[in-house]
Amino acid sequence: MSGGARLAVVALGVLCTAVAYVLYFRLIANVGPARAIAVTFLIPPFAVAWGALFLREPVTVRALAGSAIVLAGTALATGLVRLPGIAAPRRSPGSAGARGRAESTRARTRAASSGRSRRCMRAARSR
Repeated sequence: MSGGARLAVVALGVLCTAVAYVLYFRLIANVGPARAIAVTFLIPPFAVAWGALFLREPVTVRALAGSAIVLAGTALATGLVRLPGIAAPRRSPGSAGARGRAESTRARTRAASSGRSRRCMRAARSR
């Protein structure tokens, strides 16, 4: 393997993967895990679209039907679309929701990464 090929493998493996993980975990912190998982659901429809656009792959009826099912399921799972007659899930009055969980997660991460004592981490959890 040539030096350029090795460098390309390292760049793809380390840089691209690291950037993807940082973005994904930031997404989890901001919108919560239930909505962030929608990113992985959307990979197959986008793969079909990119393959057709850039590689001139044929788009079959099965691929379109599968993509429609994935998109509909993702819309239902994330709450973007609601079925008639089904009420939205209720939140308890004391729950902080995704935003509150994200803020407490960020506080714990900052405390752990800056080397603060356990006492500071406990204070961040109690917020």
